[in-house]
Amino acid sequence: MNESGKRKIQIVDTAMKLFRKRGVDQVTVQDICNEMEITRSSFYYHFNSKEDVLDYYFLSTEIKIVEHLLPLLAKDSSYGQFISIFQLYMARTVEWGPSIFAQIIKRFVDGKNQLLSPDTIAMKEVYLSLITQAQRDEEILNHQSAEVIVEHIVYLSVGLANRWCNQSGGFVYSDKLEDLIKQYLQPIKA
Repeated sequence: MNESGKRKIQIVDTAMKLFRKRGVDQVTVQDICNEMEITRSSFYYHFNSKEDVLDYYFLSTEIKIVEHLLPLLAKDSSYGQFISIFQLYMARTVEWGPSIFAQIIKRFVDGKNQLLSPDTIAMKEVYLSLITQAQRDEEILNHQSAEVIVEHIVYLSVGLANRWCNQSGGFVYSDKLEDLIKQYLQPIKA
């Protein structure tokens, strides 16, 4: 990775540390710059705003999935592969915590990003393929179109995340979401 890419990652790591500690609304671009001992122009060379840092961090989940893709695809079933990939997303959501994920949801609701839309998720084609194959192999009982299933699961995960954020993490998000997905897909062997 080049120096610019490394600096971008350092900014994200620093910002996320501050966001977790103080809350996104309580952290300014200047706070991030002070913590890193960089100029504001250095920050703005990489990002337009602290909200762009959040978007970039959210998208970094895709990188994490690619790093773990081969072991995930070694699962015996398409349903197992789908659940394993989705568990990485759930783990990242929990890692961010409700206050940070609430900011990502707010940006989506405000129309400032489309990161949570079923039409724009990066893994959509992979999800569609895995759901279609799970249906063909009779691993799941839900036989709606894969397109509809993926759309519903994305909205289910965002809706549950919203509730989790509103309750300040008052329940185990990943366990509840996995349970709801299983109920929805109706796997033959769960």
